[in-house]
Amino acid sequence: MNAGRAVLNGTDIYADFLNTWPPFFSIFAVPLSLLDSVSPVLIRSIWLLAIGFAWFGILRISCRIFLDKILVFKARSEDEIAWTDWRILLPFLLVFRFIIDDLSNIQINSILLFTCLFIIDQVMKGKHVLPAILMALAISIKVYPIFLLVFLLWKRQWKFGLLSCAFILVINGLSLVVFGSDLGGAYYIEWFHHRLGGPIILHHKNQSIFPLLTALLSDVSRGFDIKYNIASLNVDLVKKIAATIVVLVASWPLWKMRRPLQSTSSEMLKWQWAIALGAIPLLSPLAWKYYFVFLFPLFLQLIVRFQKNYSITNSRLWLFYLATVLLILTTDGIIGIYFSDLFEVFGCITLGTIVLVLLSLMFHNELVRDGVSKFDQA
Repeated sequence: MNAGRAVLNGTDIYADFLNTWPPFFSIFAVPLSLLDSVSPVLIRSIWLLAIGFAWFGILRISCRIFLDKILVFKARSEDEIAWTDWRILLPFLLVFRFIIDDLSNIQINSILLFTCLFIIDQVMKGKHVLPAILMALAISIKVYPIFLLVFLLWKRQWKFGLLSCAFILVINGLSLVVFGSDLGGAYYIEWFHHRLGGPIILHHKNQSIFPLLTALLSDVSRGFDIKYNIASLNVDLVKKIAATIVVLVASWPLWKMRRPLQSTSSEMLKWQWAIALGAIPLLSPLAWKYYFVFLFPLFLQLIVRFQKNYSITNSRLWLFYLATVLLILTTDGIIGIYFSDLFEVFGCITLGTIVLVLLSLMFHNELVRDGVSKFDQA
């Protein structure tokens, strides 16, 4: 709301340090701010309703992508799955703490998860224009869906990628029209150098991989004056080292997923979509707790694999339990605000997400190594 008000009042949109998003985000927020000035209750009710509809869409599309089933109220055939099926309810409940955060803070992350899943669904059907427009809009608002765009380019979706880039230029060109070329350009420079490329936000509520690595490699605290660094490097140097580590580590699973979209088996794709979406909060420089609604596809895919009971070892089950404890049982609703914040200082949500991603990569890499026939038969 503050970003939209700044546009309406003609004040600096980056005077609010919490605005870390591109200039177009502030323009997008203008109608929301106008509605807020008329009725704060109305705009919040509309937004909460939008999040509810987003989850309706998330569940339906997820069933289609990951379960090859149609979500219905009462299943009457093998191609259908009921809303009350535990395969749907359990992963939903496992991310419920993040959904509550998204709702209580009137955030957009559930809507963006729906958008990303809709884009995946449309691209798999061979459609490009509408998903490219949505991808460009999502990136122009919150940036972090760019990781999905990069992954789709890695899967050789060149037409979709080129259209997305073209629409990104068009949408962000509106910022230059609204603010003027000089001020608009200055805002983009400010955002790129001091927001996107600025200091890492080390607050414990930022559960991205970057503040965790910074706390490990430099003499800084993420909260409560607690330090657990194993080195005392300069923070600016650590930022470069952290980015290098992330690129090097990500190159291994990307190499395993190098086949073009059309020549990748459906079972492999399910894991790849879940991993790509689940990794987004980790890779984003800023990731508040509500970003982790993106873990829903990962939980769904893992639970389905455990239900099929193929290649399940005790160690993998314990890894899943560990991730669940780190992600779910550290919520302030269970252990209280103080201890929840304390666990976040040590990156409990970050570490839980890393465990989930690694566990999913284990299953994916077995498909790469052994083929998909026995998984399809499981």
